Amino acid sequence: MRLPPLLPLFPEVIFPPALTGIAASGAPAARLWPAAGKYQIDMRHSRLEVRLRKSGFFAPFADNHVILARQARGAIQGGGAQWNIAIEVPTAGLFIADPHSSDSTRAAITRNMRGPAVMDIQRYPLITLRSAGFKPAPAGNKLLLIADLTLHGATRREIFPLSWRQKGFALLAQGEIYLKLTDFGIHPPRVAMGMVRVKNRFLLRWNLQLRRADAPAG
Repeated sequence: MRLPPLLPLFPEVIFPPALTGIAASGAPAARLWPAAGKYQIDMRHSRLEVRLRKSGFFAPFADNHVILARQARGAIQGGGAQWNIAIEVPTAGLFIADPHSSDSTRAAITRNMRGPAVMDIQRYPLITLRSAGFKPAPAGNKLLLIADLTLHGATRREIFPLSWRQKGFALLAQGEIYLKLTDFGIHPPRVAMGMVRVKNRFLLRWNLQLRRADAPAG
């Protein structure tokens, strides 16, 4: 995937003194940025999930939904305060992973989710995320990612909190954010004449492992 030009840190960002070098205690401050380079997502060791909750009269008798992404491709590239992120998630690779449902139930819900009434994967084959800038969070090894998220044909700029950890040539990134289905033109599904319906607010959670392009093979 070709990445757009690197984007600078927002100019209004002010680095807190405790994060710019040595903390007041004399101990080294936590790192603000990962080691420079290009990192590719390794889905063998990553997890992207959406959690949906039910509401309505019969909600106590219905399962909440866990949606996982089987595929994702993309890269993080940059160094210092200049980083760029571009990620694509094929919607055909989304599937229901409700732990308390049978295989047949999960398969049926997956078909409905991918269909025209919800995700409409034929019209919208990709979910994409493109970075627009970063801000350091108050604590070290945390960032606020400003990015454009495109889902179901609608694009919204959101702020994603990220925790990250460097482990040799691997970069580990995790976080979560609450979003709304209707902000992306998706009507929350309902069944049983509205007695059970999916809540509009959903949780997007990610736990990604990325490998630097110059890492040794193996």
